Amino acid sequence: MATNCGGYVFGRRLRVTKLDNCGRPVPGAKSTVITNGFISVKLSPQVVEGDDITVKNAGGELCLAAKACDTIKWANIEASFCTVDPDLVALMNPTWEPEVDQQGNTGGFRMVTSLNCNTGYALELWTDIAGVDLCAMGSNAQGGWGYVLIPYVIGMAVGDLEYTNKEVSFTFKGRTKPFAKWGVGPYNVYQDATGAPKPLAAAIDGQTWAMMTMTTLAPPPAACGAIPLPSVPQALPAPTGLAVASSPAPTPVAFQVNWTAVPNATSYSATAVKQGTTTPVLTGTVVGTQANFSGLTNSSTYVVSVVAVGDGVYYSNSTAATVNATTAAPQQLPTPQNVTAQGTPGTTSFTAQWSAVTPTPPGSPQYTATAVKQGTTTPVLTGTVTGTTANFTGLTTATTYVVSVIAKGDGTNYLDSNAGTGNITTT
Repeated sequence: MATNCGGYVFGRRLRVTKLDNCGRPVPGAKSTVITNGFISVKLSPQVVEGDDITVKNAGGELCLAAKACDTIKWANIEASFCTVDPDLVALMNPTWEPEVDQQGNTGGFRMVTSLNCNTGYALELWTDIAGVDLCAMGSNAQGGWGYVLIPYVIGMAVGDLEYTNKEVSFTFKGRTKPFAKWGVGPYNVYQDATGAPKPLAAAIDGQTWAMMTMTTLAPPPAACGAIPLPSVPQALPAPTGLAVASSPAPTPVAFQVNWTAVPNATSYSATAVKQGTTTPVLTGTVVGTQANFSGLTNSSTYVVSVVAVGDGVYYSNSTAATVNATTAAPQQLPTPQNVTAQGTPGTTSFTAQWSAVTPTPPGSPQYTATAVKQGTTTPVLTGTVTGTTANFTGLTTATTYVVSVIAKGDGTNYLDSNAGTGNITTT
């Protein structure tokens, strides 16, 4: 991706948006003002210097020197206007009262002594850009502008007022406040690769007191008076690129679903139900743009639904994107090998043994062992199984038996093995 280096020249537009006590934009009929009647906006960071530690030894020489980092506690703001919009003043200092004439028109304001330090406003500023051709970034570029955002400003007080035979300018002073809840903002300020208007690519965090960038999206038109900020959030687009990765009969049965990130989504939810049913609804464990499902049934098809979750202020949840995921069939356990037996001479018993198979499902009988006289099918004698051995008693001496050993599955993820056999002759 390209890096653009240019100069910011000429202020072109200024937008003020009303915020609540938590620094969130407030939707309403008179929540924002856009003007080109400003002269300047000045930001002066207020720095708190970190402690400077200097220690000398007994000989008067430097022994230890260190300094903590400086910190910006806030920035003072001074904004000068050549055109005073009463609605703009009301947003910057809502304790001042609008002045309404006999016909109900707002033409000014009454300045009172109190200032407001609870609610505030966000200030956006557009400038021209020199030294870089932002229009070369794409055929859909509308031009090139600098964009400045100050997400949380409070306490705007009027500066000196001087009425002379020249112009009268109005200056307001305030300061930034931390913990803004601007998020990605309620407005489009960028263009994507197709030229579509988009908000900020990443949300403003609570420690950001200002940001500067460049954009190819034209600033909004200036107007006298406040305009509405819609209260209905915009629905996020549904996730795309859903893909399923199934596991071959693990314990438990599981699959994984991946998708492409949705811009401005705060998180995602992912659920699954068996195809043709509505319950039970299984909830996936979501990490980023991936959801893992477990505890499923083998050889079953599930309908997975993924929803992009909005912030509830600017963006509502998307509709669900779906994909079918089929779990693997149960895996048959391998046949037990090396079935042999040892008997005690002169007795009617013997102990059969075999090699363990892998895997062996936990929590289920691992093996069954039976024996029949060679050439017959009954009676079937059942051995007492312990681990990979089985004890048989009550046999006939000098007789050959066929021992069959089966590794037992759990019936869900693993199927029983075929029988492993071995011939044993009693003494």
